[in-house]
Amino acid sequence: YRSLKLTNTIWALVFSGTFSVFNLFIMKNYFESLPESIEESAGIVGASTLITLYRIVIPMSLPVISTITLFYSVGFWNNYFAGVLYITTPKLKPLQQYLYDLITMALNTTDSTGNISGDINSIMNLSGENVRSATIVVSTLPILLVYPFLQKYFVKGVTIGSVKG
Repeated sequence: YRSLKLTNTIWALVFSGTFSVFNLFIMKNYFESLPESIEESAGIVGASTLITLYRIVIPMSLPVISTITLFYSVGFWNNYFAGVLYITTPKLKPLQQYLYDLITMALNTTDSTGNISGDINSIMNLSGENVRSATIVVSTLPILLVYPFLQKYFVKGVTIGSVKG
């Protein structure tokens, strides 16, 4: 990434998690499981390959597309390691890295002997368990808010009734 001048850019975070072989296998297996009779019946009606793709195959593939979208969304949202590797500018740090720094700061307010170190006002307001709980809520809330909108596509029975006979 350094030779491509991608460090300290948003593209370092995007490119680091863009390609997943696991998701490729999920898509491949889903497309292979689609009945060939659907494509054949579209060809009989006179639909070209592109029409079949855009009007039949892609709408039937919304469950797997939404699942892959959810996998990528959760993966990017929880990606801490790419930020540590490729980002040193504080304004580009991902949220997970900020949350990690916040938890580390809260846990390091007491040293190994039990003595309080650091600013007493910040220590009085932050305890380790409170900070951990708050960061868990902050890190999971956006995913929990998006999931119900994608859930309707996870139902497997989209192809039922699409071909008769």
